[in-house]
Amino acid sequence: MNLYDNVIIETAKRFVLDPALVKAICRKESNFNQYVMRFEPWFMIRYVIKRHKDIYPSARLREFANIPNMDISETIFRSTSFGLMQVMGQVCRELGYRGKHGRLLDIETNIIWGCKILKGKIDRYGQKGGLSAYNQGNDRKDDTGKFVNQKYVNDVLRYRGLYEHDFS
Repeated sequence: MNLYDNVIIETAKRFVLDPALVKAICRKESNFNQYVMRFEPWFMIRYVIKRHKDIYPSARLREFANIPNMDISETIFRSTSFGLMQVMGQVCRELGYRGKHGRLLDIETNIIWGCKILKGKIDRYGQKGGLSAYNQGNDRKDDTGKFVNQKYVNDVLRYRGLYEHDFS
């Protein structure tokens, strides 16, 4: 067991999730580094900025700063994934997170919001589809019927198998 396991157990129980699956996502997403942050510029352009009709995918970051009422730090926060479970700022805001950006690096906060997101995806798409959606936003498949991010799904399920004994 590692220092995150107690938080994983409590939070997984709260959201009726398999703690081995939650731990597997932590490994795949951050390799258990609670301080990992990743800015995703295409996510920002596609999902955060798109509400502004005058911005197109070819726009540059410096152009966003000139949009009236645009809080550039909030925009970048929403386009960044945080912590152990690499939760996206935008998704957390959509689900009601009102805290400060950096708080998502806190172990407990991160696992709570990660489990909240994961639970919603699994309830909507089932376990494998939910894992795919946790990583890419939906359960999109390619022409062969495999998830577009099948390697991600396979890796998480393989890690889950490694961690089952930690929680039995």
